[in-house]
Amino acid sequence: MYNMPLDTGLNLEDLKLAKAFLQGIADHDLRADSFLEADPNSVRIQNQVAFLLDVSEVSQRLDGPFRKIELEFLSNILEAVSYIENPIVINFWKKLVISAMNPEEPNEFHGYFINLLKNISLPSYTVLVLLYKHSFQNHSEELSPLSHKFIKTQTGFHQSILEIIFDQLQQLRLVQSFVSIEEQAPVVPSYQLTKLGVALLRIVI
Repeated sequence: MYNMPLDTGLNLEDLKLAKAFLQGIADHDLRADSFLEADPNSVRIQNQVAFLLDVSEVSQRLDGPFRKIELEFLSNILEAVSYIENPIVINFWKKLVISAMNPEEPNEFHGYFINLLKNISLPSYTVLVLLYKHSFQNHSEELSPLSHKFIKTQTGFHQSILEIIFDQLQQLRLVQSFVSIEEQAPVVPSYQLTKLGVALLRIVI
């Protein structure tokens, strides 16, 4: 995607190179409002530079060594964050990069996690975080499902919105549903994270 020597990995020097490269593109009077309006790509470059700066600052506070990662992985993430402004979502992406840099973290699924994060809406993030924070109760390794009623109360989302959210999350195989059928009682759905959902949320939260 970018013609720059990043194939040696995402270490501090590479981040400096990436920052300098993107900043060089962005320096066409990027601070001028008229330029931003005339060229939407300038917003994209700004967001990419800001993201790299954030990752660089975090990496400097961590103990090395860092795992080397592929240029394709970095470029896919930069493209994904190009037009994202929500700090919560940006933080998810930042933590994914930091995790990929950590040699103690298994990295077989980091590339797949990029596709998952790209396809999760902001309301879905809210539900995932809620499920994750309530998944392990009483310090147990067993996942605890949450009732549809509890999720609706905690999020404040309308029923129709929750139906769309859970349909999306189940298609992505991040959440699974359970139905409790009691005699003379309405069907009561509950939801919990799948193993894939837990693996993703452990990285990005």
